[in-house]
Amino acid sequence: MASGWAEKHPLTGYPSVSRDIVMVYAPRDPAEIEVVTTLVTASWRYARGSA
Repeated sequence: MASGWAEKHPLTGYPSVSRDIVMVYAPRDPAEIEVVTTLVTASWRYARGSA
Protein backbone atom coordinates (compact mmCIF):
# COMPACT_ATOMS: atom_id res chain seq x y z
CA MET A 1 0.00 0.00 0.00
CA ALA A 2 2.84 2.36 0.77
CA SER A 3 4.11 1.89 -2.79
CA GLY A 4 0.70 2.62 -4.30
CA TRP A 5 -0.08 -0.89 -5.54
CA ALA A 6 -3.03 -1.59 -3.26
CA GLU A 7 -5.61 -0.13 -0.92
CA LYS A 8 -7.61 -1.52 1.97
CA HIS A 9 -10.68 -3.45 0.90
CA PRO A 10 -13.95 -1.58 1.67
CA LEU A 11 -15.09 -4.44 3.94
CA THR A 12 -11.90 -4.38 6.03
CA GLY A 13 -12.77 -4.29 9.70
CA TYR A 14 -16.16 -5.97 9.45
CA PRO A 15 -16.46 -8.85 11.93
CA SER A 16 -16.05 -11.65 9.37
CA VAL A 17 -13.41 -9.89 7.21
CA SER A 18 -9.69 -9.84 7.97
CA ARG A 19 -8.20 -6.45 8.79
CA ASP A 20 -5.33 -7.34 6.44
CA ILE A 21 -7.36 -7.74 3.24
CA VAL A 22 -6.45 -5.39 0.39
CA MET A 23 -7.31 -4.83 -3.25
CA VAL A 24 -4.41 -4.82 -5.71
CA TYR A 25 -4.68 -2.57 -8.74
CA ALA A 26 -4.77 -4.21 -12.16
CA PRO A 27 -1.53 -4.12 -14.16
CA ARG A 28 -1.39 -1.87 -17.22
CA ASP A 29 1.68 -3.26 -18.95
CA PRO A 30 4.03 -6.28 -18.87
CA ALA A 31 6.31 -4.74 -16.21
CA GLU A 32 3.35 -4.21 -13.91
CA ILE A 33 2.18 -7.79 -14.52
CA GLU A 34 5.45 -8.94 -12.97
CA VAL A 35 4.88 -6.78 -9.89
CA VAL A 36 1.30 -7.94 -9.42
CA THR A 37 2.33 -11.57 -9.94
CA THR A 38 4.95 -11.17 -7.22
CA LEU A 39 2.41 -9.61 -4.84
CA VAL A 40 -0.21 -12.28 -5.44
CA THR A 41 2.33 -15.10 -5.11
CA ALA A 42 3.62 -13.68 -1.82
CA SER A 43 0.06 -13.33 -0.54
CA TRP A 44 -0.77 -16.91 -1.52
CA ARG A 45 2.34 -18.22 0.24
CA TYR A 46 1.52 -16.22 3.37
CA ALA A 47 -2.07 -17.54 3.39
CA ARG A 48 -0.76 -21.10 3.14
CA GLY A 49 1.68 -20.54 6.00
CA SER A 50 4.75 -21.00 3.84
CA ALA A 51 5.93 -17.39 3.65
